[in-house]
Amino acid sequence: MKNIFVFDENKCVACHACAVACMLENGIQENGLWRKLKYNDQQHRPNLPLFYLSMACNHCEDAPCMKNCPALAYHKDQTTGAILHNADKCIGCKYCTWTCPFDAPVFNRQRGIIEKCTFCNHRLEEGDVPACALSCPTGALAFQQKEFSREESRNSSPIPVDVGTQIEIIKLRNQDPPEIDASLFDGQEMSYEVPQCEAKISAKKELPLLLFTLISAGMVALYISGHTTHFNLAAKIGFLFIGLFSGLLSLFHLGRKGQAWRSLLNIQNSWLSREILFYTLFYGTVSFDFFVHPIPWLVSAIPGILFLFSIDMVYLPAQWQWKTRVHSALTLIIMLHSLFLLNSWVVLFTVFAILRILLFFYQNNRQIREKFIPVIIRVSTITFATILIHLTDSIALPIIVYVVGEIIDRIEFYNELKTPEWELQR
Repeated sequence: MKNIFVFDENKCVACHACAVACMLENGIQENGLWRKLKYNDQQHRPNLPLFYLSMACNHCEDAPCMKNCPALAYHKDQTTGAILHNADKCIGCKYCTWTCPFDAPVFNRQRGIIEKCTFCNHRLEEGDVPACALSCPTGALAFQQKEFSREESRNSSPIPVDVGTQIEIIKLRNQDPPEIDASLFDGQEMSYEVPQCEAKISAKKELPLLLFTLISAGMVALYISGHTTHFNLAAKIGFLFIGLFSGLLSLFHLGRKGQAWRSLLNIQNSWLSREILFYTLFYGTVSFDFFVHPIPWLVSAIPGILFLFSIDMVYLPAQWQWKTRVHSALTLIIMLHSLFLLNSWVVLFTVFAILRILLFFYQNNRQIREKFIPVIIRVSTITFATILIHLTDSIALPIIVYVVGEIIDRIEFYNELKTPEWELQR
């Protein structure tokens, strides 16, 4: 027996009583509603009927937010099945907003933490039902205790995920409703505007992380290339200062920077925790190598590579719409290409440049026109850097051109990331 929401698509009239009840029970939600309503025809096209879906946290069996939270700010009430968030433990990294398939966690900018639906757990403990279900006037949203298998959960999920959602959706009984003859509106100017949803992830929003990841890829490449063995004291201090600066820069992404230490608590499950761990190991071993005693380069190279791999894995949940998960601007790819350039391995650099350009076009072939300028700049810089490394003895100019291209590519990487979106498809 499980506590589940039951939503009947045949009954919802989008009166928003469920969302209002949630606010009255849990407080005003100025940063974003915990319960949201979506509909299939956001453009209000006259020949397409409207159907609605009321959705909040589904308190999944395998909750992605709880599994991936680096600070262990989530826990499950084993009695009620509610997935609960502890504000005192939250570091405000917003990673749960990327991983949740149902857009349930909401970031409170004023407090710098996440907030979300609690399943009205305090009401469940008293034998009552969630306020949203209690307040629905049409019976479209209900709450039940019943047997609900994983297969039933999978079939009811509004998007194709298998995380054990605790919501049963009763589909439309009439899949062929009457439609208006759209030709009646020929020649008339439509006044509607398509709603624009603000992207949760973008290069502008994640600028500290963008710089942190680029600097990290360059530092690992520089160390593995062997050039650091010839560094004097000032160069070693500069190298470590840049690493420390980039690490501190990444803290600006957090809503609660003073709680940053908690990001290491979920190494077992969270790639974000593993990223911080391997960054610490790389930075620590390089410091030991520089100032205490020389160590084999692999001792630092391995955690450095794992550090970059962890960075790439952190962004995996936001790549769900991509044709391939291998992007031309992954930190491991940037590191490897930088390594070829730093060591003047001309043939490898050229071959890798060609492969990256082909991958870039394959990944973006549907958006080449929309991204014409970034595409031209990216392809031109990597091509120009390849030509320069063939023509010049110094790698200074190729490096400058190459870095410009990597910045452009990494910006596009962040702008192409998208969190899963759930909606009615009709």
